[in-house]
Amino acid sequence: MNFVIDNNVILDVVFERGQFREKIKLLNDLIIGNNGCIPAAALHQMQYVVKKNLPKKEEQFFKLIRKFKIIKTPSYVDFEHPFALLDLEDYLVDLSARSIGAQVITSDRQFLDNSDITIHPDEYFDIKRDAAVPKPFIDLKNQYCKIASTVEKNIDVVLNHGRYILGPEVKELENQLINYTKAKHCITVSSGTDALLMPLMAWDIGPGDAVFTTPFTFIATAEVIQLLGATPVFVDIDPQTFNIDPKKLALAIEAVEKNDPQIHPFPQLSNHNSSSLRPKAIIPVDLFGLPADYDPIMEIAAQYDLLVLSDSAQGFGGEYKGQKTGNFGHATTTSFFPAKPLGCYGDGGAIFTNNDDLADKLESIRVHGKGKDKYDNIRIGLNARLHTMQA
Repeated sequence: MNFVIDNNVILDVVFERGQFREKIKLLNDLIIGNNGCIPAAALHQMQYVVKKNLPKKEEQFFKLIRKFKIIKTPSYVDFEHPFALLDLEDYLVDLSARSIGAQVITSDRQFLDNSDITIHPDEYFDIKRDAAVPKPFIDLKNQYCKIASTVEKNIDVVLNHGRYILGPEVKELENQLINYTKAKHCITVSSGTDALLMPLMAWDIGPGDAVFTTPFTFIATAEVIQLLGATPVFVDIDPQTFNIDPKKLALAIEAVEKNDPQIHPFPQLSNHNSSSLRPKAIIPVDLFGLPADYDPIMEIAAQYDLLVLSDSAQGFGGEYKGQKTGNFGHATTTSFFPAKPLGCYGDGGAIFTNNDDLADKLESIRVHGKGKDKYDNIRIGLNARLHTMQA
């Protein structure tokens, strides 16, 4: 839970008035928990009061407020709202708190009586104790409150320059991801699913092609294979790691090569003869931050001349033998879905590769198969750009 601190609580501490020791304890707890906020609209008024009444305390005032997050006042101010007509200052504080899902801590009796999100300083520790329940596995609201000022600042930059499609922030993000992973190329895209689909498109994978992957994954991994008319061949996991088992992978590829399901089961196709099924690619999946066992996978791929697409939607940031995800296989994909290791506030994804030709094809596919410009269409592509706002 985040809390917006009303002016009177800050000023009581600065001026050492009215149970200020208890309020110092409250503010220190908010500082430690990094969940205290001050509305930007209140800063100038507090500074004015301090400067006018006790200018020697101004330095202490600024030292104190620097320890809290500053949140902006939303632009959607309704001057006809009953609360605004009653007390515009309290209304703006209330509006700021509601914009981030916070409660307001105030000693102002009128504020307490007219807002359902206010608590008195004396109630704070009781509420904190009662709220000591298990935290959600993914708490995006609390995450946002911790980084709100940075997010808002960067959103304002985008809104002001107006380059919403492939704006400068997209290339900036790609460069930062390259620096982090040490991969040669990064192509950001609209979702983790498109990130999986696009390399398969670039490799001309389609009907008659067998793509080997794990069943212990989200549907998108197999979905993109079938979207292109190829056939997913599922290979079981290593029960110790939950990642694809390289030994079973080798058997599955051999089975398809020899058209012998006795070696390892694979789909019997109804739309054409299963003997025409040809091994084409492998999609290992990184899970729980743990990369798949890529050395034996790459050896098997080299033996059968197969392409390897690493699905690292749940593995971004993980390492395998000193290398970050982004460098495994012929291409690596990740997802920026909000619940992923690196999440955005919507859909997004990225593809990493060290292959120059593949990177060029992916940049083309990302924008409707463009050539020298977006109206020179040289292949079938997608509308798969990452939004500038998400970047």
